[in-house]
Amino acid sequence: MGVPTWLLIDYDWAATKQAAPFVPHCSDIVILPRLKWIEDSKDTGKDNHAWYRFDIRHKGGPVRQNNRGGEAIAAQRCEECHRAYRSQRSSSRFSSKTCRQRAHRKKVGVTLA
Repeated sequence: MGVPTWLLIDYDWAATKQAAPFVPHCSDIVILPRLKWIEDSKDTGKDNHAWYRFDIRHKGGPVRQNNRGGEAIAAQRCEECHRAYRSQRSSSRFSSKTCRQRAHRKKVGVTLA
């Protein structure tokens, strides 16, 4: 049984071909400000970094969170396909009409109680 693991990786890594098999199992990406690797240095690094959380049981892809002092990147998970999406309203539960129809066909409640 796999244990969820956090890794500090270059932020741009997620867009590479090598990352493709692993990204579906990444549940969270926490974007960091530019890091200062040498304590007494006056400059920060030039690369972007992020914490990536991997869990072999997770299959919906990542939700990005901003830790650069700005607002978090709002996203929620679809109750049908479990993918992250930006909701258009606070009561949204599905990422698309297709997911809502699938849930309805499965007799899953499509409205809030």
